[in-house]
Formats: sequence, structure tokens, C-alpha cells
Amino acid sequence: MNKIFAKANGTMRQYDHQQDFLQIYFGKIKRKRIYYKDIQTVVISNAVHTVKGGSISAQIPLYKTTDSNDKTQYAYITLFGSDKIREYLQPEMTSLEVLWTNDMTNVLYGTVCQNAFFLQLLEHCTPKIYILEDVYLRFSEEYKALFPLYGAENGKRTFIVTAKKTFIPLYEYSNTSFQYSNTSFQ
Repeated sequence: MNKIFAKANGTMRQYDHQQDFLQIYFGKIKRKRIYYKDIQTVVISNAVHTVKGGSISAQIPLYKTTDSNDKTQYAYITLFGSDKIREYLQPEMTSLEVLWTNDMTNVLYGTVCQNAFFLQLLEHCTPKIYILEDVYLRFSEEYKALFPLYGAENGKRTFIVTAKKTFIPLYEYSNTSFQYSNTSFQ
């Protein structure tokens, strides 16, 4: 069992990566089971509060505050059962806009993006990944460190959304070298 805990304002989320599925808990309650084979697409957008599409983020902070009181908006990860969302994607979309432009039956789960959760997800499945350009630029150093960890083949399935219906493969966008490494990402 590879459990990841995320605490925010007294709320605990837990993700349990099993061999064939991702078990999601809210507190100690099993909330949802998502089979890796069903995850076809991942979208990384701008985090805003939502209670739609399986996410309960009302008490989770959506901005990181620095010592100088600057705020950085977190990224949000949404898992989809198909690639239909592709035609609607464009930079600066919020997680709510991503949800509202898609058939809700296609949404499997969404939450504030944690790198450890994301990396473990990529160890179990190979979805297409779309990162909105503004989100990528905000976290480019983290993504440049994260994506090479999960291999060259998967790197070709990752796209930066630079305009509506404009997708640039990550390896072209950032000139990132995608070579598999056994290094773990925290």
C-alpha cells in the first residue's frame, strides 16, 4: 500500500495506490475507487474551490503564500475517462471551467495537484496529459524535475496547451530530456 496523506485546515485526504486501482478516502471513509485502465486523460489547470466531479476542496488552501506574502495559485489535477475535454482546453482555465466544459460523466476525480500523488499515478497508468501553459510556466522547475522521472514514452503523451486547440508536446516545448530515472520525487 502506498498511502499519501494531505492535511489542510483539519481535513485529511488519503490516496491509496493499489496494483489495479486508486482508492480515494475522505477522512477514514472510502469515497471512490478509480481503475487505472479507466484513466485516459489528465488535465492540470488552475485550482479554484469546487464540490463538483468528486472533489471536496472547500477547506483546502488553493494558494501558497511566501514569506513576503506573495500568493501563488496551486495547480489542480482532473482525471478523465476519455479525451473529449481536449477540444475545449485553453490557457488560464480554472478547474471549474474544465469541469463545466465537459460531460460530467467523463470526470473521474479532481483535486489540488500534489507532485507525489501525480508521480505515483504515472507509475500505474499512461494517460494523455494536458498542462495549461500558464500553470506550466508557474511551476516549470517542478515539472522539469518531475516528468523525466517517468520515462521517455510517457513524455511524448504530455502536452502544453498554449491556445485553444493548440498543443505542443512537452519535450518540444521545454527541451526537457526524458530519460527514465529511479530517483523518487517528494
